[in-house]
Amino acid sequence: MTVQTFGSSLPSMSGAALSPEIIQLKFDHPANDDVEYQRRRGLITEVSLRYREGEPVPRVEYTEAEDEVWRTIGQRTDAAHARFACQRYRDAWAELDLDRDRVPQLADINAVITPRTGFRMTPVTGFVSPRSFFGELARGVFLSTQYIRYAKTPLFSPDPDVIHEVIGHAPTLLDPLLAELNRRFGRTAIRVDDATLEEVIRMHWFTLETGLAIEDGRPKAYGAAILSSPQEMEHCITRATLRPFDIEAICGTSFEPTVLQDQLFLSESLDYTVATVSAWLDTL
Repeated sequence: MTVQTFGSSLPSMSGAALSPEIIQLKFDHPANDDVEYQRRRGLITEVSLRYREGEPVPRVEYTEAEDEVWRTIGQRTDAAHARFACQRYRDAWAELDLDRDRVPQLADINAVITPRTGFRMTPVTGFVSPRSFFGELARGVFLSTQYIRYAKTPLFSPDPDVIHEVIGHAPTLLDPLLAELNRRFGRTAIRVDDATLEEVIRMHWFTLETGLAIEDGRPKAYGAAILSSPQEMEHCITRATLRPFDIEAICGTSFEPTVLQDQLFLSESLDYTVATVSAWLDTL
């Protein structure tokens, strides 16, 4: 196992309400030996590092090769979403109406989601600590990477890239019901102790990241990690073990975020999930 960093560091964010703590996870990344990819990712990281709270979100000049990765994923996810994505997600995705030929800019996404739910996406350079991530959610800020996944393995990324953020999370920030659930996670996480925070992390992972619910008699995805990866969508529906949705079971289940998921939790409906999880968060 190797530490994947690719230029991620702790940004000095003068004027920011919170300075996100960048963390390093140990895992094998398919681009560990690709010097050119690491160089390019480092350049995009530098763009993200220039962001300061209150300033316009910086734009990245993506290359034609990066736009091609976006087009490839878009074509594959369109077909997969028609089969595997829940209706709320599909409605929000259609409303975003993003450019299908070029990698979307966070600033353009904010122009759509902020007037609706008050959320905005702001740049971050990599994995952040849970308290940083949830602390920003509490105030309506979603920390988003701007680099793009490795072109040689486009159907699944072991770490969150801009495709994961845009395809997976942006629609949930536009939908009022799911946006409020994001905020509830944030408000709860910033007030609980470390042991309870671990339960909140697991609940967030098995819902807003990898959640499934019955819709039209079939399992449908609403979790961002699933919906942003054609490979993950196919895997979770055809190969993963789907366990009944249960608060206690979820809180007791660990996970590895950098690999395809072998066990997930299936709820009776998305509305049931949101109501049940919201009520649980309010008790903590």
